[in-house]
Amino acid sequence: MRMDILTPAARSRYDTYVEHLRACPECPRGAGRCTMGAQLVRRYLEAIRRR
Repeated sequence: MRMDILTPAARSRYDTYVEHLRACPECPRGAGRCTMGAQLVRRYLEAIRRR
């Protein structure tokens, strides 16, 4: 993913999501997310759509 095209808000939300994935035992590698992971993805997508 090209991080140079993300706004600061989108970058921050993406970084938060990635940190969550690394720490969450409920978010498997690959498909599927826990409730918090799904919420973080929605926030990230909202941020990139505002560009």
